[in-house]
Amino acid sequence: KMADNGAEAINMIENEDFDLVLSDLAMPEVTGYDVIKALNELERIPKIGVITGWGEQLKPVGGETFKVDFVLKKPFDFSEMSILINNVFNSN
Repeated sequence: KMADNGAEAINMIENEDFDLVLSDLAMPEVTGYDVIKALNELERIPKIGVITGWGEQLKPVGGETFKVDFVLKKPFDFSEMSILINNVFNSN
């Protein structure tokens, strides 16, 4: 399933279980950081991949840390994304 914005994504994850969530960081109003925070608070936390064009690592915001399984920097090739997804599911 796909959400068009962060608020829609948070609504989806609060009402359904997902094995994997891919999120951009830069979104209007409800950011990827907000989505990650909501995911980290779930009872059953899915694997989390962040896709970003920003040239930085995830940084704590307001003292909060964000747990994600991988960060994929734009531009990327789909085979690169596939490898990261396979690695995160095969690491356990």
